[in-house]
Amino acid sequence: MPRLRKAAIISRVRRLILTAFLLASVAIAQEGALKQVVPGVWFREGETRPGTRVILCANSSLIEMKDYLIVVDANFPSCAKQVIAAAKTVSSKPIKYVIDTHHHRDHAYGNPVFTEIGATTLGHKGVPEEMDRAEPKAWLHEAQVRKDVADMHLPTPERPKQTYTTSPFVLSDATRRVELYNFGWGHTRGDTFVYLPKEKILCTGDVVVNGPFITTRDADNKQWPEVIRQAQKLDVRYVLPGHGPIGDKTVLEGMRQFLIELYKAVDEAVKRGQTLDQLVTMKDGRPQSTSIQLPKSVDHFVSLQSWKLPTQVQDVYEEITQGKPRGAIAEQQQVTGLGGAKFRVADLGKAREFYTKVFGFEEVKGKEAGAVVFRINGSQSLEFITGEAKDPLETIYLIASGSPPPAENDPAGHRLEFVKAANATGHGNAVSEHLLHIGMGVSELAGPAGFYSSNFGGKEIFRRPDNQIVILRLPGPREDWVEFIVRQPQGSQDHICLDVPDIQKAYQTLEARGAPIRGKPRIASNGHWVINMADPNGVRVELMEPQPAKK
Repeated sequence: MPRLRKAAIISRVRRLILTAFLLASVAIAQEGALKQVVPGVWFREGETRPGTRVILCANSSLIEMKDYLIVVDANFPSCAKQVIAAAKTVSSKPIKYVIDTHHHRDHAYGNPVFTEIGATTLGHKGVPEEMDRAEPKAWLHEAQVRKDVADMHLPTPERPKQTYTTSPFVLSDATRRVELYNFGWGHTRGDTFVYLPKEKILCTGDVVVNGPFITTRDADNKQWPEVIRQAQKLDVRYVLPGHGPIGDKTVLEGMRQFLIELYKAVDEAVKRGQTLDQLVTMKDGRPQSTSIQLPKSVDHFVSLQSWKLPTQVQDVYEEITQGKPRGAIAEQQQVTGLGGAKFRVADLGKAREFYTKVFGFEEVKGKEAGAVVFRINGSQSLEFITGEAKDPLETIYLIASGSPPPAENDPAGHRLEFVKAANATGHGNAVSEHLLHIGMGVSELAGPAGFYSSNFGGKEIFRRPDNQIVILRLPGPREDWVEFIVRQPQGSQDHICLDVPDIQKAYQTLEARGAPIRGKPRIASNGHWVINMADPNGVRVELMEPQPAKK
């Protein structure tokens, strides 16, 4: 037989074998089912929302020892309960250890479910360290969208009860040996590979996934392929990934090649002088599409979700241009004040007349079609869009240093968008050139106040004795505030407060311009001189001296 023909046949056979293996992998682990990989080792593939890649549960693995069980990845709380129930169907042994492969929500938020039944949660020392950086912001956000997290009634995720620093960390008995490895900063700083040398099984967490589930925000994207290369030195037959079906060692190389090609493509674009705006199209502050194209050979790892690859491109671009791992850049983001607010009102024409003629603000072009925007100063603005709501405050803009993070919601349901500071001053005819604080009605004080304190460094500076009002001062040179007021049956507590150096002078100016001021200047409960009014759409506007009145 000619050599070329023989080589072609061998190549084809190899492809058929690989295809059969991958098809078998899917059969081994269908979503939600606990399936045996080898005797004494099971794999449960996590569920996604039907028709999407939205993760309901991550993958978990179950390892049987002589007298106990080991679970790999604590998952979300509800998923942890499912894993516990599934374990009882294959073994009567107790769960003794639960390994957090890293700190992310879908791999560690189920920790308290396992510790409640007597298990010890275990992870690399980087897991609690990463949690200390990221939490409780992520936990509080997840509690708004997942009932199982909210039902834990905890202020922050539970850290692993035991940590290790030296690799390998070994759990073993007469039945089998389980080795835990941390090969450095890849997906996160706390990544753990769980390796069973006899069975040649490698549980990878999210350092290696089998499909389009790659998250780059907390990563060292340049170093990540090298972390996988270290894992490739292990003798591996089965790869049990953090997401996606079981694979073999080819999944390790496939994922590594995706990361290499992504970094290479963005690096070449940077060297050509292309900016982020040229590489990634944004909408409402979020990546929507990208001009970067990756080779077909890594399509298995490219998400069909339109925002996923653009987000990965943005993360790698920021890592390259700032010369540090993307995860380190995230740490440097800091809120330094208020950027403004957006209100939903009935009549934009009346808003335009009031804020330009009475307050003297300059109208500027907004990003949103149909919005009316008034510049207070170079960094702060007021924005109004059409619509009616009992509580008109829709969006709060926060000034952030570093690379602004994606938009999110606070516990009271307000959208938070992050903007950069600018130096321009306000309009010369304006009554005020500084938005001192934004006030918002809330159902209770603890959640929102805790959120702004933990995530943005807000410091409590005032609490009314009846616990109906709390004011936090944000970091930054202007010392802006956020005020939380327990909602009352009548009217809305949403409002803005403008800083004026002389309340009496501001009162005279506004009175001359026909402002609908409610009474004369007075000293408020927080000790500051203040005047109040409502704009034509009912949005309350305060003017306040920034320093307390002298007694």
